[in-house]
Amino acid sequence: MQDWNSLPSGEATTGKLPFKLRIEQKARDIAEYCGFSQGMCYSFESPKVFDKLLLDRDDVQRNAITIANPLGEDFSIMRTISLNGMNSAIFICRRACRFMNCRMKECSLRSVCTEKAISLR
Repeated sequence: MQDWNSLPSGEATTGKLPFKLRIEQKARDIAEYCGFSQGMCYSFESPKVFDKLLLDRDDVQRNAITIANPLGEDFSIMRTISLNGMNSAIFICRRACRFMNCRMKECSLRSVCTEKAISLR
């Protein structure tokens, strides 16, 4: 067992986030400074979302992954876009504001998303 004085000496190092994560954090900080609130959207959606968003029948966004054992029809596919979740968040925010009798003139939400290509074979 080594004691404190026998440990090798060297330069102190600090942990550092990777470049991509530092850029994402900076984007979050700027959006928050500009008055945006963070939105969180869940990964599972209903297939009815595509009709609600008025997407064409042959739109590439309709190529969602179907869950083999879903909790129900409302959560049977993985979302391909976060637009429905953001719309729902704004709707809930406005409805809550009416319930509390406040006058919300604008609502600003942000969501940092990454797109990943998934190969379906």
